[in-house]
Amino acid sequence: MTKLTESQFKNSQTSTKPDKIASSGDFSGETRAEIIKLKIKKGNPFILDSNKQQIKITKLVDKLDFEYFPWRLKTFDNKMYSINQMTKDEDFGGSGGKGASSAGAKQAANTPITESGQAYYFSLVFNVIKKTLTQKDCTNKNLKEAANYVEATTPLKKFLDDGPESWLEGTAGNVYMNTANKVYEKYKGKFKGNVICHRGSTFMNNLYEAFKSAKKLDEKEDNLAPGSFKEDKWNPGDVWLTTFRSNETPLKECRNFDELRTCVLNFAGLGTQNKEVKLLAVSLKKSETKNVVFKEFNTSERTQNLTRDVKYGGFSYGKTGDFFKSNDVYLYAAGTANRPIQFRAFNVTKSWQGNVIGTGALGGKIGGGNIDYYLKKQKGLKGWDFGTPYQEKHFARLKNKDFDEMYELYEKYFDKQKIKSPEPLLSKAEFHRQRKEKPQASFTFQKYMGLKLIDAVEQLSAKGKQNIILEMVRYAMSNTDISTYFVKLGE
Repeated sequence: MTKLTESQFKNSQTSTKPDKIASSGDFSGETRAEIIKLKIKKGNPFILDSNKQQIKITKLVDKLDFEYFPWRLKTFDNKMYSINQMTKDEDFGGSGGKGASSAGAKQAANTPITESGQAYYFSLVFNVIKKTLTQKDCTNKNLKEAANYVEATTPLKKFLDDGPESWLEGTAGNVYMNTANKVYEKYKGKFKGNVICHRGSTFMNNLYEAFKSAKKLDEKEDNLAPGSFKEDKWNPGDVWLTTFRSNETPLKECRNFDELRTCVLNFAGLGTQNKEVKLLAVSLKKSETKNVVFKEFNTSERTQNLTRDVKYGGFSYGKTGDFFKSNDVYLYAAGTANRPIQFRAFNVTKSWQGNVIGTGALGGKIGGGNIDYYLKKQKGLKGWDFGTPYQEKHFARLKNKDFDEMYELYEKYFDKQKIKSPEPLLSKAEFHRQRKEKPQASFTFQKYMGLKLIDAVEQLSAKGKQNIILEMVRYAMSNTDISTYFVKLGE
């Protein structure tokens, strides 16, 4: 990647204005000077040229005038950088360099398009073609007819114009077609009448209003919901298929979580009497193979749910075990889950959470408040208090004693990692020297949170460790006892 020098911002040597325009990237067509403001506004990281470290900038100090070049940039913790310390990453029209966060941001931006696109293909197979799709069936004309039975956030034209090509022409071929065929294979003949496909519609919002009402009642009476139990943990359906009319509210009469669970099951054709499918929640992950994986969750027998054979499989200071190579830490689930959980922050010192890592996609997330909730349910826990000082908003309170504790925990668990560090144990002085070289708000905060978590889990009994890893994985994957039926496609 190229370093951001003055020449990267002016069209010619004689130019007096920062007027050079990015010809590619998410901000294509904007001047590179303006892109600095846009990156700060959107929270996109800047990339240090020296070590490729991602830096979260919160303020542009100088005017975007060459009189002030190289323009100064300030971080959350008031650390100062200049623009010529940064690389010409993809945002500036460069080639690569934004790493996983860029890929994640791009995927997030495409999500409304791809999920809406999948809704059009579900309608295509159920309402138009009414048999297994072939590529010749997937014409714009046929999709236009299918759109008559779709209520989605992305109009068909935008989907056709802007949908990512990798979903149509990747190694798996047409992902939308493959996914639609898998659902049709499982549910052909089970819907009676036209299947209306919803993505972010009023009908779909009304389904989640029923959840909100049940949650309010639960907070007053039963307290079954863990922590900040959110909609997607109750049901992560990205697209809902239904034969109900769009103005109907089939879950409106459900008062509590038990009634909701029963209703969603019955409408999915899993009741004891009626096998007709009237309402089906579909969680979508991009399939990297033509043979799309299909899984049911939260059935009446709960046969597909994670059970007590999920075991605690240890921890590591990062993916490689090298403490200073990344901002994250990992806990590992063995047994049925058999997946690592990555713990890191988003927005520098906000939204510290765990991500269950799947094959090609995240398996689900669990926020700091819910981690706190499940930890405090365990017996024998000492020294863990999410409210002081290592809660996200309290980062500024960290003192030297906290940094010393950070080293003590690093030293205590160094040789106990599941993935052994490729680097030797550092002395206290060297540890703090390297720590100070890192952006404090992003690195120190996240690693401190991670070490406190490892310490909390490691002090539990074998049963406590098993319980906590099971609870966290189940929550992340919308697999709690009060979560409702859905099918998952693609992973």
